[in-house]
Amino acid sequence: MKLWPRAVAGLTGAVIALGFGAAEAKSNWTFFGNMPRGNAYGQAMAAGFERIREKTDGELNIRYVFFGETPYKHTEALNLMKDGLTQMVEWSPALTSATYPAIGASELPFLIPSMSDAQESLEKMNAVWDSEAYRTAVDDIVSANGAVALARHYYPPMNLWVADEDLEDMFSIRGQKIRTINAEYGILLEEVGASPVTMTSPEVYEALQRNVMSGVLTGSPNIIQSKWNEVLNSVYVANMSLPASFLLIREDMLDSLPEDQRTILEEEMEVLGEDLRRVMWETDTSTLARLEEEDFTVVEATDEDYARLREIAQTKIWPAWVRSAGDEGQALLDAALGALGE
Repeated sequence: MKLWPRAVAGLTGAVIALGFGAAEAKSNWTFFGNMPRGNAYGQAMAAGFERIREKTDGELNIRYVFFGETPYKHTEALNLMKDGLTQMVEWSPALTSATYPAIGASELPFLIPSMSDAQESLEKMNAVWDSEAYRTAVDDIVSANGAVALARHYYPPMNLWVADEDLEDMFSIRGQKIRTINAEYGILLEEVGASPVTMTSPEVYEALQRNVMSGVLTGSPNIIQSKWNEVLNSVYVANMSLPASFLLIREDMLDSLPEDQRTILEEEMEVLGEDLRRVMWETDTSTLARLEEEDFTVVEATDEDYARLREIAQTKIWPAWVRSAGDEGQALLDAALGALGE
């Protein structure tokens, strides 16, 4: 059949329009995460996003990008959602405690009533974050920034890492300078006779190497990732707190998805949360085992020592924190303890 030029032009325009429509139907998103892609957490997230791409036949592509490769900081996660600067992001409440102090109740040291390993700690903290009070607190913060939480996971527990090969317990670091992560842990260090030091991560290695300080409070992955195991020799495992982290999506982006893609995204993000929670305790267990094989001294807190440290937290650390966090902070602390059976 012969087509007149005008008809051909019209048909070509329609085809082009259809082509652009198909291109626009594909969603190419970016997720900013706290860990490098090569890290176990980054790998798990990238794998989860690949499953989403496959199940949506390539219509929903989410690219994992480490915060360190962007001009933004981990502490700006909620602002990135509110300002529409990315589609998805990882938000760790501990990093925004200055803006939202009350939610920091979950990060207080020694909330868990008794000494627990990483997996047990995870199960106990799940009860806290799944409580009505914490669900409401998270929803209020996240929604105020135009976002929705799709999954939750944890990073390995906070423990004490020192250069002293003869470490006996937390009370044997008297007189030593230890890098703290916040004011609450600073109080803990002072109560056991140590001096808290504030220092950025890039400064730590040289400070340890030059004996400017003697140790750090951190989770096990940081020790290997930052190569601090080269200048440290011992770890005191008390699993003092378990940092939580949430995977967020902008609400408008979630609402823009076709129903089938939204269902796939929500289901797969739930699976990803489960994967990441498993990564936490597997990573912590394997890292401690690896270090012990390399002649690292691993000292586990006794039940008696844990109880003694928790008493310090109850009488010194928590009250000081409540004075700054206010009534809302007290309410969330009470809710956390209630969820933990106290």
